[in-house]
Amino acid sequence: MQKKYKYQTRLVTIPSATAAGSTTDTGVTLDRSYDVCTGISVQQVSDGGIANAYYRVGFKDENNTYQNLTHVGNLKAGDAVAPNEKYLDVNIPITDGQQFDIQTNIPAVLVTDLIYEVSFRLEYYEVINDQ
Repeated sequence: MQKKYKYQTRLVTIPSATAAGSTTDTGVTLDRSYDVCTGISVQQVSDGGIANAYYRVGFKDENNTYQNLTHVGNLKAGDAVAPNEKYLDVNIPITDGQQFDIQTNIPAVLVTDLIYEVSFRLEYYEVINDQ
């Protein structure tokens, strides 16, 4: 068996003037040709004018919460971190047609758009027959 990886990215945009305290769900369907998501990473593009970039992010599907809403700083890695270590380790099974939600909770009215990328590390095992 040989492990195969794919990195899938979803851009999340929360528009300016979104109300303080609101939580927005952004859906993504993970590539079903893979078995499991083993890592999640967040990279901020624009902070929406929120002081100290304080907003909260979580991950769930219809059956499970994989990460409760937490300060985005807990999910971002600094530039000095090696690329293969920038992912929060998770074990999220990928099933047919299952919607996965990225939750964003903001503490204040957004002055500009809040934009960030979420990258998912997907894996599957490829069976290699030796002949």
